[in-house]
Amino acid sequence: MPKKQPNTGHAGQQTKQGYLSTAFEVPEAPDYVIAELLYESPVAFAAAGFVAPAAAEPQAASLNRVLEKYDIASVRSHFGKKATEVRERIEVAGTLPSQPTVAAFANKGLDADFIQSGFVQIVPKKGGDAARIARDMNQQRAVW
Repeated sequence: MPKKQPNTGHAGQQTKQGYLSTAFEVPEAPDYVIAELLYESPVAFAAAGFVAPAAAEPQAASLNRVLEKYDIASVRSHFGKKATEVRERIEVAGTLPSQPTVAAFANKGLDADFIQSGFVQIVPKKGGDAARIARDMNQQRAVW
């Protein structure tokens, strides 16, 4: 007779995704969308939506129209940047050529802070809206 394996207390289970060898807890985190603003887009976000200087107002307005279609809990920096850091990107982005090259970035002294300031986290009140928000944001010229 084969020898019984000792019970290690780790109960596995079969799921739709495959076999899980151990139990784990899924953290409570809301669904959200990350929108990355184009480097050359002089748009920033504020608590109520997107803002821009007069010349880029159509870009900000277009993004805000997307947000108006949904019940949004918050719009914030994905990397925890402060409001002043995020607004500084408007000045720098406005000086970049359309579709900037690596050389254009080097000449402007752009760094990780500038790039990270363009990552916007949009948290809808209904998690099911996240996919639709992402689809709508992807159709906007100011985001990647």
